[in-house]
Amino acid sequence: MKHISKQRLQKWLHRLGSVLGIAGVGFVVFKLYSYSDTLRTIDLTTSDYVALVCLAALYGAICTFQATAWRELLAMLGVNVTPKWAVATFATTQIGKYVPGNIFQYAGRQAVGAAAGLPNVPLAKSTLFELMMICAISPLFAVLIVPLFFPDVPSWIALVGFVFVAALAIAIARLIGGLHLARGAVAYLLFMILNGAVFMTTLGLIDPKALSLAGVPVVIGAYVVSWLVGLVTPGAPAGLGVRETVLVYLFTDSIVSSVILLAVLVGRIVTVSGDLMFYGAGRAMASRVPHGAQAEQGSA
Repeated sequence: MKHISKQRLQKWLHRLGSVLGIAGVGFVVFKLYSYSDTLRTIDLTTSDYVALVCLAALYGAICTFQATAWRELLAMLGVNVTPKWAVATFATTQIGKYVPGNIFQYAGRQAVGAAAGLPNVPLAKSTLFELMMICAISPLFAVLIVPLFFPDVPSWIALVGFVFVAALAIAIARLIGGLHLARGAVAYLLFMILNGAVFMTTLGLIDPKALSLAGVPVVIGAYVVSWLVGLVTPGAPAGLGVRETVLVYLFTDSIVSSVILLAVLVGRIVTVSGDLMFYGAGRAMASRVPHGAQAEQGSA
């Protein structure tokens, strides 16, 4: 009887995770619809639209680095899961970040993980460590935007400084949490760099001159910093409104505000679409992963 009760609980937890994911999809579809009128007013060629679709697919693909980092954090906490299960679970729950409250992606992940038979405490700790890792790594990108405040500092010096502090951060992570934490740090660094590169490319499509004026490393650094501020701001689903404010402030003297706002809007369409693609891929993967089997087989 107790076994049946546990199975029933796991079933309902899995349903809860699915419901939170579906709620996220609903908010994503609503956002895409609300952006459609603005997108029609932008003078983009067919090749530009193709490029945006490719960027969305690329963004969806690089989200696997986040899932990889989460898997490494679980391993550090003594819970080993397969890469396929980690990506499928992360993809189908991460879209909950679009639901107002900024917590539903974590709640969904906790529910799906518990339904798979993973212990609740390490699951909760992995979320805490993930937030700590994000808050520790993303500020490193502030080194890249030093030229915005000190114009005499060349971008290449800022880039060298960033490489140094990033390498130092990975070494410290290895010292504190071992190989798993170091791998997680590398995965998040790669995600943030590529995420910034996606925005940089979007900005280049909107206004190629803006990209040459700001410089590639500076744009990537500014975007990651704005992404962090949006992430930690309470009540701002996926950093809505916050990211724009930060970027306009940072590029006040180098890029016209209207160009930045337009690039952020188009960038949001790209990332929202990418998250939707990532969710779809995760659902397809999850349908081929028995509930709990992949997690339980690897549990420490």
